[in-house]
Amino acid sequence: LVGSSCKAFVMSYAADSCLPLVLPYLEHRGLGAATCCSQHWASCVTDEVWRDLFSLDFGHADGAVARWRTQYWRAHAVARTDALAMEPILATGVPDTFRFSGAAAAVVGPPEAQLILILFGATDNYAFTNSGYVLDPRTHAITPISAMDLHKGHMQKRWLHTASVVGQQLVVIGGQSELGEPMREIWSAGWVSEWSSSKVVPFFQWHRAVPQFGCAGHTASVIRDGVVLFGGLEGRQESNLVHWVDPLQQTVQQITTRGAPPAPRWCHTAAVGGGSVVVFGGWQRPSVFLNDTWVLDTVSWQWSELAPAGVRPCPRTQSAMWQLEEGMFCIFGGAAHNTTDSALYGDRVLDMDDMHVLDMHACTWISCLSKNTKQRGGVNAVATVGRDVFVIGGMHSDAGAEMPTFVGDISLVHTPPAAWRGL
Repeated sequence: LVGSSCKAFVMSYAADSCLPLVLPYLEHRGLGAATCCSQHWASCVTDEVWRDLFSLDFGHADGAVARWRTQYWRAHAVARTDALAMEPILATGVPDTFRFSGAAAAVVGPPEAQLILILFGATDNYAFTNSGYVLDPRTHAITPISAMDLHKGHMQKRWLHTASVVGQQLVVIGGQSELGEPMREIWSAGWVSEWSSSKVVPFFQWHRAVPQFGCAGHTASVIRDGVVLFGGLEGRQESNLVHWVDPLQQTVQQITTRGAPPAPRWCHTAAVGGGSVVVFGGWQRPSVFLNDTWVLDTVSWQWSELAPAGVRPCPRTQSAMWQLEEGMFCIFGGAAHNTTDSALYGDRVLDMDDMHVLDMHACTWISCLSKNTKQRGGVNAVATVGRDVFVIGGMHSDAGAEMPTFVGDISLVHTPPAAWRGL
């Protein structure tokens, strides 16, 4: 659906008798024949032109705009979804210990020398770690970092924490300790301008803040110059509270939101788009798994629940989520419980390798065909570098196994540039 064929597709939703009126009108508004031939003409049409176009040529503006736009975005989302593929990466320098779940990944450094920092997590037999790895997104080389080199051994072992980058600050928040308790601490580290990809560790200077709450299995979304936290475990209970973290001032503030909030949850997933936080799924222990979708406006702090059309993903926890492009979000994998009463972990847990796209423009779910994916129901670390999304680690459950299998797989989801843009 690119260029003239895309134009023909969209124009097919108008009556043939309207076509002579539409094209001259677009030329009058500055969209000449060259534009119509080189790209999808609707990508250049503003909301004002849309309103004028439909009110002039198609009768009632609101209904026509809504119907046409829905078809437009549906076709766009399907085309973008069909282009998605998850390809395995053969990394170099991979140590035998490179198997984990519940780690956090962050992209650090200037654009010309960015690196993916993979922090902590659980490995075989749920052994927690406080060491890390550096993944070079250009060469796919992996370098292990000891706890002493990374933070002088000051940070405890953990998993289900978050790592976010705000400006030149790396912010690590919470996590679950080896005792099963949410951790009451926020670590921040800056790096100097003399960045060297071969000397990433020495440039981190860590500082610790102790908030009045602990959290694990929460989501951390970078908005403006801070981090929005939602949900997770606080104490022994799931939460639906929202907190604002200012990493420069090392302060945490609970936000009073508007509207009915989502149910308490942990191990959900979230992504940022257009100044809002989009939240999907999660877990209410012991065995309630969610597949609802919520949007938090971070200007008004208003919660809204979405009711997208299409077949929404089945209830799940610990899935990966990222923004595909403006108004479109991708969800991969996750886990839930089988209906079996077996005491064996592998029989009780259902791992998933499916991929879904949430199209906010048409408010619909679109399912992707699984391409080169592996079942990784555990918590996958996700890092975005340009148009490349790296899905790192996780775990899966073999039938009859008493414990999950922790994996060190790295998959790349390349997002091709959009052939035509939104309205």
